[in-house]
Amino acid sequence: LPGNPVSSYIVFQLLGVPLLQTLQGQNYSEPVSYPVTAAFNKAEVTREEYIRVQLAIADDTGLQAQLFDNQSSGVTSSLSWAHGLVRQRIGTAIIQGHPVEFLPLHDGLL
Repeated sequence: LPGNPVSSYIVFQLLGVPLLQTLQGQNYSEPVSYPVTAAFNKAEVTREEYIRVQLAIADDTGLQAQLFDNQSSGVTSSLSWAHGLVRQRIGTAIIQGHPVEFLPLHDGLL
């Protein structure tokens, strides 16, 4: 696992938990994701990133993903603030008002 606490948590959720479930005999399934609207812009990336966001209701677009100000991998308070993660795939930019892939951090969020 990475050395920074937020990175470790996210990598464990994405890789460690499914590995442990598989070793226990459970069937693997992709993480559940939902389309929501981005309330922020983010430039194209050269590696897949998972961005901490909080959902808010917007009158015109439904659910919007709002960005946590400090995305540093050492800011653990962002995990208690965030409802989930936006997956930013390699070579893609996030454009405000466009749909993004939201992965909840907590069961039963949506």
